[in-house]
Amino acid sequence: MKLTLPLIHLSLALTLLTPSAAGSIISFVTIDQTTALLDSTLFTIGTTYYAAWTLSGGDASDSQAVVSQVMIPGGVIIPLDMTEFAFGNFTLGPNPADTGGIFQSAGSLNLQVTAQDSFSAFTQRFTAGSSLKFKVVTSGTFNGGIPDSFAFQLYDSNLSILLYEQTIAIRDTTTSGVPEPSTFAAMALLVALGANMRRNRKSS
Repeated sequence: MKLTLPLIHLSLALTLLTPSAAGSIISFVTIDQTTALLDSTLFTIGTTYYAAWTLSGGDASDSQAVVSQVMIPGGVIIPLDMTEFAFGNFTLGPNPADTGGIFQSAGSLNLQVTAQDSFSAFTQRFTAGSSLKFKVVTSGTFNGGIPDSFAFQLYDSNLSILLYEQTIAIRDTTTSGVPEPSTFAAMALLVALGANMRRNRKSS
């Protein structure tokens, strides 16, 4: 599915489990009102953010990340519209046409990369409640070199300022430290967003 619509703080709860399927990692991520953001503010109730889930291909890309159980307790879902951005190979469910997007009932997102240096991303706005929580299952093939990586990012309401990032290397249980705005996933998302906006301007 492709839409043309246009670290670490103590509050982060990240749990890594090893399921029975080889090569898969289950992670639970929570950010809340005590989570420090990169602009020196805290995750704040009533503030509109862009959430971004991305999957970046490394030296041997054949990976996927399945996001589910996304919750924003006390928050407000902003329906998908032409301001949203998505890129690459992904599937949104259970109803791809639901404007609730990833926040729809039993919502899920499956990101995939199948070629070296490929990139897939999905973003959606929401107005924050007390926290944002989700589960992600990552799996793939890693034969050395640079691994594929999943990233969750939080941006401002204009999708222009990176406020938070957590990354997981595929088949690697080590999570990233405090991110810099120039991290690959953030740059790839902004480059892809810029290309998409240029295409939209040309077609208008």
